[in-house]
Amino acid sequence: MQAKFVSPFLMWLIAGGGAIFSLLLLPATAIVARNAAFEFIFALIFQLWLGFFAMALWKNRQAAASAAGVNRLVTAGVYSIVRHPIYFADILMAWGIFLFFPNLNVLLAAFWITLVFHGWMGLEEEALSKKFGKKFSDYSRKVPKLVPRL
Repeated sequence: MQAKFVSPFLMWLIAGGGAIFSLLLLPATAIVARNAAFEFIFALIFQLWLGFFAMALWKNRQAAASAAGVNRLVTAGVYSIVRHPIYFADILMAWGIFLFFPNLNVLLAAFWITLVFHGWMGLEEEALSKKFGKKFSDYSRKVPKLVPRL
């Protein structure tokens, strides 16, 4: 039953709903002025997001499915760098958007998305651990959950 709860649709509904709430209902008060450095960093983040997202889906087409729909543990490619490459990319993009629009409402949306995705990763890892046992446990000891090692 736990694996069915880990639905990408539900996760995006919660994350997107909170982000939209922040963006629409909170003031767009600038925290700092946007500058060329922020725009450059955003461009780099956008490229990283696109790369991680595309590589994750290329290596594991089931990545967009719920944990219940996953029938094999993918540990190669981008999954050898980080266990949750799509969440890593999406969280990075949320913070990149904040750099591009350094406003209070975007900051709160980025925080919300980070919190929701972090919680969702925990649910997914629990479901994957139940499904793949020692294989997932060994994999999670070797590969970082979210932030790649340098």
